Amino acid sequence: MKIGITGWNGFIGSHLCKTLLKQSDKSLVLFDKSKHNFLSPISLKSFVKDTDVIVHLAGAFRIQNYDLYRINVLGTLGLLDAMKKYAPKSKIIFASSIQVYDTNSFYGYSKKKGEELIQYYIDEYNLHGVILRFSNVYGPLCKPYATSVIATFLRQYQEHKPLYIHGNGKQKRDYIYISDVIGALNKAIQNAPNRNKQIFDVNSGKMTSLNDVVSIIQKYCREKVIVEYSSDRMRSLKMPRKNFKQYWLPNWYPTTSLLTGIKKTLRMEYGSS
Repeated sequence: MKIGITGWNGFIGSHLCKTLLKQSDKSLVLFDKSKHNFLSPISLKSFVKDTDVIVHLAGAFRIQNYDLYRINVLGTLGLLDAMKKYAPKSKIIFASSIQVYDTNSFYGYSKKKGEELIQYYIDEYNLHGVILRFSNVYGPLCKPYATSVIATFLRQYQEHKPLYIHGNGKQKRDYIYISDVIGALNKAIQNAPNRNKQIFDVNSGKMTSLNDVVSIIQKYCREKVIVEYSSDRMRSLKMPRKNFKQYWLPNWYPTTSLLTGIKKTLRMEYGSS
């Protein structure tokens, strides 16, 4: 199986590549910025041609709205157009986000637009696609001060800094460990997509407050964890009424609790337990 991967050098991508390289039946094609441009479909011909699967992990997060739209929406459009022309039998696996449920998130909006483009290409051009909506992914190699509050908290603790929380810490998020995410990606790569059920949530199915995250970190740290709260409020993500678990991939479920995941991250990232 020939698999193309965008965003292969990011947090999720690096873990995915490490896993796939251990599988003898897989060969990888990695997106090369010096050769490929998402906004120029013809430049993507050598990347997508003869692939069985394209895992689209590349994207942007905390940047200006214009650039979010250009990268997350137009970039996805360019990739889909290249697949339509040069790899019509290939399957795209799109890394989306549970922030599509948050109507106040422009990042979520950009991911939702990417999803809609994939659905359009499935309907109009008979492409194959699977959309995975990741919650807050954490684990070893996750970059602090970026997309993961857990990575940020662990780095702050290791640097003997207070853990900084906007608001009272009661706001909740869903956190999922990297190995569970890789398991979901593996499952999506192996299985043929069902055109009537191509969108899945990849999460733990459990909402946890920031205060509880701090309590778990304290459990595995020798020194006292210091927390500083600000008056700024951070909202809890508004979840859909239906239970997340109804949208899980068939035959996939998360196996790593937040307690275990944080312990593993501390041990593997900082050599502590």
